[in-house]
Amino acid sequence: MCLTPMAKGEEPALFYTKGQKEVYFLLWDLKFEQANALLAQESQRYPSHPANWVLKSLGLTFLLLLEGDNLHYYQAKEKENQWLDSVSLGKKDAKHAYAKALIKLHWGLLKTVYGEGLSGALAMRQVFLQLKQHKKGQSSPHDNVYYAAFEVALSNIPEQYQWAAQLVGLQQDEKEGWSILERTRHDHDEVVTFEAKLFSLLLKNYLQYPREEIIASCSELSAAYPQKGVQLVCIWLFDKCNASGKAKELLPRLEEKGQYPYFHYIKGLTAYQLLEKENAKNEFLKYVGQSKSVHYKKDALYRLSLLYGLEGDSIKSEKYKERVKKQGSSFYYADKQALKMAYKQNPASALLLAKMAYEGGLFSVSLDHLATFSPKELRIQVETYYLKAKNYQGMGNEEEAKRYYRNAIQACPREGLYYGPMACWYLAKEAKKKGDLGLMNRYLDTLGLFKNYEHRKDIQEKVVKLKRE
Repeated sequence: MCLTPMAKGEEPALFYTKGQKEVYFLLWDLKFEQANALLAQESQRYPSHPANWVLKSLGLTFLLLLEGDNLHYYQAKEKENQWLDSVSLGKKDAKHAYAKALIKLHWGLLKTVYGEGLSGALAMRQVFLQLKQHKKGQSSPHDNVYYAAFEVALSNIPEQYQWAAQLVGLQQDEKEGWSILERTRHDHDEVVTFEAKLFSLLLKNYLQYPREEIIASCSELSAAYPQKGVQLVCIWLFDKCNASGKAKELLPRLEEKGQYPYFHYIKGLTAYQLLEKENAKNEFLKYVGQSKSVHYKKDALYRLSLLYGLEGDSIKSEKYKERVKKQGSSFYYADKQALKMAYKQNPASALLLAKMAYEGGLFSVSLDHLATFSPKELRIQVETYYLKAKNYQGMGNEEEAKRYYRNAIQACPREGLYYGPMACWYLAKEAKKKGDLGLMNRYLDTLGLFKNYEHRKDIQEKVVKLKRE
């Protein structure tokens, strides 16, 4: 976009200047030194422009997310108030208020990730209410894209928290949010367009859209935006969506001298899910050896325990399990699961390899490993039925998937395991898609017979949403 040159101190009408947009995308490319040098020039040219502090905040946010270093985070926390104070010294207009909202958003995210959940949630609430207030006036596309993302996310707050959301004015209209995001995907401003596409993708993942739709959106975003930060987001999502083959295709785009330790974790995870065991082990060892991060450290250590177990090295396997138990706390679900699993016996080799292959999207390979496995323990039999169903579902073979889901329901004890309830929910959802509400209700009635199982709140929330749709 071409902007008319301006004299020093004269600010453009749009939120970001042309130079600030270059800084913005350099930050997304994780080229922090170049971004900071260019930002220094822009700050001299437009010394009172509020986006200067927004970009400083964004750069530090990216760095802290990549590092996962508690000490650096606590040392940097004072920057939030410094930058907010700097913005407050400027004009009392919508542009400055928007800048303050973005800085609060960055630090709300960081507080959440670094274990200050309540403080992070309160910051996010302030941001949303501020954006909501702007929308009543003459908000810009920049305001709208963030407001829309909040609208969609807040419209899907779990049922048990909706009373609190309504009490503080956080309940919103999901359709309006998606409509705004769709419009701003085609905005003339390249930053607005990028953010609308990025938020749409992240929300699809948050709302558990069909795997194929998330993969398609991921492929579109990674092709359109070569910046390393964008590639990293897409690699992470491909790995989450059982598409590690696609994640592997993007990994070379992260290569650079002095790469961030987190890159080793994501490379290790991708290799692990593609059964590239030696490569996975080497990358995880680099991550746990080099990184000060507490994020995903438990997960990497636990996966190392499993990999050494597959090699028959029980001493190293137990050693890494013990390290999982001693590692500091983490916000991330993967770390919480790793800690829980570290207190359990490793799965049988065939079952573990089947799980790894399923995670990577190698569905037929996973089924091949399961074909060599004949568990005697009922719990493992149920898990095997469930995993077979998930593999057939991934392959698009719905009839076989349903057959094994039914097997899982029939074999599952009525207490203690989540495989039966999850299978009931899936079959109820499929029945509703075909308009068979009677069959849907029968599966939901069966689900209600199960007690005291893991992920119970999540599954109940899925049931509430299914009935409401």
